[in-house]
Amino acid sequence: MGVGAALLPQSEITREHGSYRPLVGAGAPVEIAYEAVWDNDTPLAADLEDFVAALTRHVGEGSGN
Repeated sequence: MGVGAALLPQSEITREHGSYRPLVGAGAPVEIAYEAVWDNDTPLAADLEDFVAALTRHVGEGSGN
C-alpha cells in the first residue's frame, strides 16, 4: 500500500457532506487520529520520516487552537 492509503483523500469528502455535517460526539467535537506504520528497512523510510515531519509542522501551524 502507498502512503495515500493511510490518509483520507480529499476527493472522498464531498462538498455536500463537508459543508454542514460537523463531527461531534456527546455534543463535543470529536478528535480523529491517524497512525501510519512502516518497516524501517524500506528504501522509502527516510522519505516517509520527512513526510511525517511535514504533516506535523502543518498541523501545528493550522487551526490556531
